[in-house]
Amino acid sequence: MSTEVETAAREMGWRPKEEFRGDVEKWVDAETFVSRGENFIPILRKDREQLRAKTATLEAQVAETNRLLAASQEAIADLKKFHDESTAKQVEKAKKDLIKQLKEARDAGNVEMEVEIQDEIDELRQAQKVAPPSTPAAPAAPTRTAAPPDEAFKAWEANNSWFRDNARRRGLALGIAQELRDSPSTKHLTGKAFFDKLDEELDRESGGRSSKVDGGRPSGTSNGGSAPARSYSDLPAEAKAACDQQARRLVGPGRAFKDDAAWRSYYAKEYFSGADV
Repeated sequence: MSTEVETAAREMGWRPKEEFRGDVEKWVDAETFVSRGENFIPILRKDREQLRAKTATLEAQVAETNRLLAASQEAIADLKKFHDESTAKQVEKAKKDLIKQLKEARDAGNVEMEVEIQDEIDELRQAQKVAPPSTPAAPAAPTRTAAPPDEAFKAWEANNSWFRDNARRRGLALGIAQELRDSPSTKHLTGKAFFDKLDEELDRESGGRSSKVDGGRPSGTSNGGSAPARSYSDLPAEAKAACDQQARRLVGPGRAFKDDAAWRSYYAKEYFSGADV
């Protein structure tokens, strides 16, 4: 046996019989050992390379899954925060509107309306878990709105059930009533004539649709009216900036929205759902 073959065999792990520590029956000479090694090592090397490639692929997939999971959890937390803040703003705005309406009802001497509005304010405060103060705070007193005769008001309210249930529409009605009482051309109106004019103005604000049909929602709200819904382009500058800033955490793979368009559409819908009429 040549020295070169034996040296190569030793480098591959072969040992002479006198140095062999395993089962003697499994011992082979150096030439046989080298021959086997030349046949099997390439196969083993190929298998090892394939295993390494599969391992690298699995590690990359696990890393991407972990990244998407982290992004998803972050987006869920941010979306919840957005909803909480949006809801709080809408509740606070509704409360301010009701307080203003309460002041107007008191100035008008409309006790029935005052009691109803106070009940709504109390419900909002209870929802916010804030104890109501002894006297409701009110903004600067608006121009006095004369109260229409009680019987005329009751008859009108009976035909406009939304006045009790739709705070935004009620605020619009009170605002229009204020304008009618301030306008030289209509301030003389009283009783049924006053409320007929009020209905006319409400219908005009609703794009010609009767308030009795659609529950008194103004056009442009979420009742499926003909007026186009407001979008991201209609947002004020500060709202657009807030929307774009939040998009960094809510838009993308694994997050709540797949692209900026979906997020902006959602943001605008939520924003304008609590906007002024």
